[in-house]
Amino acid sequence: MYRRGILKLTGEVFSNSQRLQNIAKELKYCVKNKFQLVIVVGGGNFFRGRDAKFNNQLIIDRAGMLGTVINGILLEYILRPTAIHLSALNLEGMIESYQVEKALKYLKDNKIVIVSGGSGLPYFSTDTASALRALELNADVILKATNVDGIYSADPKISPNAKLLKTISYEQAIKQNLKVIDQQAFALLKDHPIPIVVFNVFKENNLKKILKGEKIGSLVC
Repeated sequence: MYRRGILKLTGEVFSNSQRLQNIAKELKYCVKNKFQLVIVVGGGNFFRGRDAKFNNQLIIDRAGMLGTVINGILLEYILRPTAIHLSALNLEGMIESYQVEKALKYLKDNKIVIVSGGSGLPYFSTDTASALRALELNADVILKATNVDGIYSADPKISPNAKLLKTISYEQAIKQNLKVIDQQAFALLKDHPIPIVVFNVFKENNLKKILKGEKIGSLVC
């Protein structure tokens, strides 16, 4: 169904080793089926800016970006030899630096490309980094891996009447301020509306099902 995708992987995946191993098996399935995958890793298991107790966005974002690097190191190790880790931060001698041409070459060599460090700049989230990588690498789809089944009309943890929205438009998502991706990411994608699939990565085989064309989670298109 898709040829090349950006997977925004929540940092929560890294808080449980068994779940991480299960997800790794599904990621390897992508390689076996010639699906070109770029993983933008989150760092929420180490540090969440919205939960920080101090008011300095620069420091908060730097800490968050380093958290994604640690996750990228772990994920590359688990996925060896099928993955390569590139960082948007300059960490010479430890991790290769991210470059568009380099990422494209690895994808053509049938490698999973893990990208850490967000966009490499503070004040931009990993959602925005995912949108940026999708545009740079000409992705067919953005796969947002979360801990819920998709996009709801309200917070399902608070509202028992919240409805799962199977398909919505970019305009609806922006107008209703649905928590799909942040507004900066939407602004980047506005003129190049790449489909976004929001799904529960903790449900076994969900990623496989999406790649097979099954309707899992919510589709923003």
